[in-house]
Amino acid sequence: MFLTLDGTLKILFMDEHVKNLYVSWMLPANRCGIYGVCGPFGVCDKNKSPNCECLKGFGPNSTEDWWKGNWAGGCVRKTEQLCEKNTSSLASSGKAQNDGFWKLSSIKLPDHDEYLYTEDSSGCQQWCLSNYSCVAYAYVTGIHCMVWPGGLVDIQ
Repeated sequence: MFLTLDGTLKILFMDEHVKNLYVSWMLPANRCGIYGVCGPFGVCDKNKSPNCECLKGFGPNSTEDWWKGNWAGGCVRKTEQLCEKNTSSLASSGKAQNDGFWKLSSIKLPDHDEYLYTEDSSGCQQWCLSNYSCVAYAYVTGIHCMVWPGGLVDIQ
């Protein structure tokens, strides 16, 4: 049994007849099973090569590391959020654009969510839009509102 540099635990079996080692068991079965392999705002897809890509509107934090296959640094926002910009100068220039959210489906939700009780999805969205620290939300029937206050990690 040994742990590889990329965090995979493997159990090897020696076939005495042909003097070869075979992997008899390994975990995780693919790179997406390694926690945070794509870093903040990165999405891992075991069916794609390379496995990691940035969320829409984000780009690699380090392009050099990204092309080397080291995605742990994750992704960064390509444009500032409205609350990060000087809103008085934007208003006078007419270039202000509201922040919003991209809808993603069929994903494993990222870690580090916080629970917020709201009656419906629109209340969840409005709460998130009005709180600068909120970067994402999900409304799940029976669970209600989940919000993420920081970098989204471990999305698959």
